Amino acid sequence: MSEPGTRAAGGVPADGASPEAKVPPELVQGYALIELPFEAACEVAREALVPRARVVARSRWLRRSEPESVVARDLDTAAGAIEAMDFVTYPANTYLLFGVNERWTALVTNTRGGSSVPDEARWMAERTDATVLRVVDSPPSWVITPTGFKVRMSHEARIFELYRDGEHRRAISSADDGGRSTHDVVGDPLPIEATFNVTARRKLDRFTSDDLARLLESLGAASVTAETLLAAPRYRVLRVDREVHSEGPRAEEQSPAADYFRRGQKWLPAMSTQASSVALDFTKATLLDPAYAERCADPLARAREVLGDEEFDRLAAEARGQLEAGRG
Repeated sequence: MSEPGTRAAGGVPADGASPEAKVPPELVQGYALIELPFEAACEVAREALVPRARVVARSRWLRRSEPESVVARDLDTAAGAIEAMDFVTYPANTYLLFGVNERWTALVTNTRGGSSVPDEARWMAERTDATVLRVVDSPPSWVITPTGFKVRMSHEARIFELYRDGEHRRAISSADDGGRSTHDVVGDPLPIEATFNVTARRKLDRFTSDDLARLLESLGAASVTAETLLAAPRYRVLRVDREVHSEGPRAEEQSPAADYFRRGQKWLPAMSTQASSVALDFTKATLLDPAYAERCADPLARAREVLGDEEFDRLAAEARGQLEAGRG
């Protein structure tokens, strides 16, 4: 049996859901909530995303006088909605909206690494007087790679931001920032916060997942979970015409090996001074997933030429040691 927070692959099926309807955990770890019925919320989201599509398009493709903006597609099944979000990009270019209840509509993104809506809630708040929330509830998580290494994929984090009448009114966050716990607040507290243990010695305990859930309930909303998504009556996908820096199937793009491979590629133009980083990152990619061996072979050979056999072999051993120690 896997440890809590540890997974090999796949998503979360709801009780009674079809085997195909599995929600990747990272898809609902961060979301925006807008206090509008489904159709009205979708229109606000579309209007918020259009200017971003045009700005990016004009800066990248100046020859296009009428760039595409946002394409909407309605879906009736959870399986179809999840499939539409299976192709991840950075930055996000696909947004999924679905109803949480009669008052609130949720939005998640296809961002590589997991939906976190750092900008989208603010963009929508600029377009409506309705209450808009940004929510992140990310547990610590690890994956087991094909070669048996246990790799951390996310740190514990909870974030709540409230926009009302177009203004940023409140923010609360408790997070593990790579080993350093933080707790921050901005704005006037909401009544429910009087029940939070804000003096807890451990900063992550000052704003817990239970606190977040009760805060959302106090506003008439609810936490968005895999079950929430699967139970929604309908879905709308908005696809934005936007330049992206990386794209691919979720399972491939969000693997630990893919992360090291992308990072290693950034060092290649400076091979003469960054050969050590090339050796470390591409070695880790191949150790985590042998399927990367062929793509990493040439950069590693070039790094060996720059570093020499002895130093290269030392770094290769160091890379393995870091992975075995769980330090990445």
